[in-house]
Amino acid sequence: MAEGPTPQQQFLFLFKSKGITLPESFDDPTMTPFKMMVDLTELVVPLEGQNLVVLAMLLLNGPYRLALAQDQITLLNDKLVAVIYEMMPHPPRNLAAQDFRSVDGADRLGAANMPYAKSVISNPRSDKEPPLPSPQEVFNKLMLREQTFDTDGKRTEKVVDNPDGLSALTFAYGTLVVHSVFRSGLADPKINETSSFFDLSPLYGDDIKEQLSVRNRNGRGLLAPDCFVDDRMLSLPPAAAALLVIFNRNHNHIAGELLEKESVARKWDDPSDLQWDTKKRNKQDDEIFELARLINCVHFVNIVITDYVGGIMGRTKGGGGWPLDAKVFDRIDLPDRAITYANAQKKDDEKNKFQKASHVSRGDGNLVSIEFNTLYRWHATLSEKDVQWTEGLIASVLGHDQFDKVSPMDFVRAVRMAEPLNKDPKQSTFNFLKRNVKTNKFDDNALAKIIFDATDAPAGAFRAKGSPLDMLIYGIQSWVSLMSWAYKGPGRWGECSSTCTMNEFREWLGLPKYTSFKEWNEDPVISAAASDLYGHIDRLELYPGLHAEGVVGDGFGNYAGNPLRVSTMRNGLLLDAVSLIRGDRFFTTAFNEDNYTKTGFADVQRNTANKAYGGCIHKLLMRTLPAQFPEDSVYTWFPMTTPPVMKAALANSEGWCFTRPAVPPAAAAAAAVAVPVAK
Repeated sequence: MAEGPTPQQQFLFLFKSKGITLPESFDDPTMTPFKMMVDLTELVVPLEGQNLVVLAMLLLNGPYRLALAQDQITLLNDKLVAVIYEMMPHPPRNLAAQDFRSVDGADRLGAANMPYAKSVISNPRSDKEPPLPSPQEVFNKLMLREQTFDTDGKRTEKVVDNPDGLSALTFAYGTLVVHSVFRSGLADPKINETSSFFDLSPLYGDDIKEQLSVRNRNGRGLLAPDCFVDDRMLSLPPAAAALLVIFNRNHNHIAGELLEKESVARKWDDPSDLQWDTKKRNKQDDEIFELARLINCVHFVNIVITDYVGGIMGRTKGGGGWPLDAKVFDRIDLPDRAITYANAQKKDDEKNKFQKASHVSRGDGNLVSIEFNTLYRWHATLSEKDVQWTEGLIASVLGHDQFDKVSPMDFVRAVRMAEPLNKDPKQSTFNFLKRNVKTNKFDDNALAKIIFDATDAPAGAFRAKGSPLDMLIYGIQSWVSLMSWAYKGPGRWGECSSTCTMNEFREWLGLPKYTSFKEWNEDPVISAAASDLYGHIDRLELYPGLHAEGVVGDGFGNYAGNPLRVSTMRNGLLLDAVSLIRGDRFFTTAFNEDNYTKTGFADVQRNTANKAYGGCIHKLLMRTLPAQFPEDSVYTWFPMTTPPVMKAALANSEGWCFTRPAVPPAAAAAAAVAVPVAK
């Protein structure tokens, strides 16, 4: 039996498929991996736009990434981040709502209760165009998981596990990411009721009233034990809420470290001495709280850019997320070329080169867009276990499990009935957990079990026909909110509030427009159904376009071991993550010891040489649940990838335990204290 192509041959094929001339063979003894990487880097760096994004990601995530010297990675990373960041408008130029000039000529940017931005300006639609298909019809034909029934009428859904081995915990974390920046108003879905920054608003809230509801103002800057503001988490699969509890505990750990190590420098008093001085106690509490909140948010973002984005890009089991010491936060100077993708392209006619530029901006602010709100509706990734949990919740609220017969009014009723009886977040619970009557905390073993279960559960694949039946009403309600805000004429496009089409979004991202439904999805059943629904590929709406897009035929499929699949969804995710982080001044221009303290600044530094290839989530798990997450376990270091997949990926590594950690006896767990955490 003939052996398949080597990684080197596959990599060579990729560059040939892009029309780039490379040596015909890797057999040349002078063509060492390092020499190859240097040559390829020099070849790729001058490219602009999407070519740079795609090829640089291949270099930074491909089989040769470990052969790159740090100076080469830094050079390539800076170009990549620069082009990605400059592709996104800063500040956004349009809103997805009626927009008026403010009375003082100034605009707020990124605050809660602002309209969503509108990144892509849609082309005018003709009144002669035929009406668009109904959301339910499109959902049923393109997005709903296949259903089978046995002789007793029991329903089974076709589940396809994520091809990269991602666990359900990846998308539980994604729930925190999405809910940090998106909260569409029930009364007016054009309004985003949360901020456009990674500020952990599900934990801390969006206004001072919400924030105070989860604080203990005792002079120590603490959150109340194991609580969070966002009650949406209580009706979602429990891993997301468990992760919020982890961040709650991490905040309190940070606050304790700050009080211990920074009291002299900050002139803080022993909180017990401030019992009767309310004004001074509150001032000290506010300062410690805000510092701990800043630091906790950097931990959140570190996990986003390493464990989370790395996983979705398919790189966790092959070398982690953002590569080595390359960062999206840092100052980037490009003395040799201008960033020309989003800016006006002015050439020096004499040399036919772009004019020089020296600095890539950062900390410009952000306002999340309706297009990216549409992108993050990842119902297809729900694990089988999470689907069963959600079905049980809905059935218990509505009294039946006929999810195809759930109406929009049933949906509203279910949401209201699922609201917690106790509105005080300090006392609310999830997944039937009980609080300790003395500490008001949840049992450590119970929290660990939720995280272990999510690590064991394979996530679903991004794919057409991937959304479970119990997401039918969620999907349609989302669609109505996203696309029907201003219904005018025969289509769903209003003058201000509409989303663009799939091809308009791809063009804006710098990707080539699809020329046919078959090119968009090679599955003949899916492409034929989309053709029947829309008639022409240019009419394909963004929601089904993103979530029913095919993996095969995305430009990098059709062979094994590909270093990166660049689909519209993944490209969009990459752009959005870089834009959100680099646009936030607290992660960039204000990210220093003066603002974070020496203690806090040291706490958030990444170790790119750790056992998780630079991943960061292990630090919080070992810090907050030390008795449950051992040093040698893949459940500790790689919880966003299923253990069997990590066992295969780490087959040549020693010292790993791949079995589920045994939870300690309750007494031992309660007595455990945080130990020094491996970096």
